[in-house]
Amino acid sequence: ILANFELYGYLKKSLKYYGKKFSAEEQDSSSPEIPYGSRDWSANWLQLKGAVYQINKLLRANQIGHMVVIFSPDRKHNEVLSNFLREYEIASIDLVGELEKMQINLDSITFKCDGHWTDKTHRLFASIIKSKLSLEDK
Repeated sequence: ILANFELYGYLKKSLKYYGKKFSAEEQDSSSPEIPYGSRDWSANWLQLKGAVYQINKLLRANQIGHMVVIFSPDRKHNEVLSNFLREYEIASIDLVGELEKMQINLDSITFKCDGHWTDKTHRLFASIIKSKLSLEDK
């Protein structure tokens, strides 16, 4: 049931939230919460870049064509990743950037309640990706 309705993530977050809310440690804690957007993501970037670099190296060594698909509404995060990909000459598609070129607002093609992609969103991104891929059997 949890898998069919994709409830596991919500349940896990809810349990964690209420666990903190009702624990004595949370009430006595003097360390303030770090506001979203102000965290140091350098370790996360290092891990992500390392993974992409190693995957790229492995695929190139085996003559397997590939392209990194980026979906990042946070344009600062997109810039960090895009610069890395350009530096190492790794092909990529920036889905949000493609929407910007088409003058389509991401909010207009996602569910208002939670930002999940609609059928229209999936079809649009699929067509963008298909248009950027070079297939030998066209």
